[in-house]
Amino acid sequence: MAPITTIAMDSLPHRLGGTADAANSALRQIGSALGPAVFGVILTHRTLATLPGRLASSGLSPADQGQVGGLVSNVGIQAGAFLHLNTPESTGQAHAAYGAGFTDALHTCALVGGIWMLVAAVIAVSLIGIRPARAPPAAPEAATHPAGAAS
Repeated sequence: MAPITTIAMDSLPHRLGGTADAANSALRQIGSALGPAVFGVILTHRTLATLPGRLASSGLSPADQGQVGGLVSNVGIQAGAFLHLNTPESTGQAHAAYGAGFTDALHTCALVGGIWMLVAAVIAVSLIGIRPARAPPAAPEAATHPAGAAS
């Protein structure tokens, strides 16, 4: 966050420093609240949407699939911690199906995040543009000493 704050503060005149700092802080707080909420919704929705298909292809009996589906609908996506079926084999199959659905949901979150980063980059480049690097300020010339003088 420090480089973003530095860029925001350096890109405006000094008199607008307070405004830039306030806007930067507000946007950071909005992103900190909105990001986990949006990704939480995506993660939950995709996990619950892909779970029935994953359970059907897992080889679990229809009764075990119903038990897992009921547990997930009652508890939510944290149901993976409570998945214990009648046999270790069926529990393992349920965990594998649940894990595959959760992984699919994580891939969707990564895709959505990547798309939004590209959108943000395009907006930044179009609004701010690409500016050439500023030349460093010229250093004051050092006082010249006569040749042979001790320093």
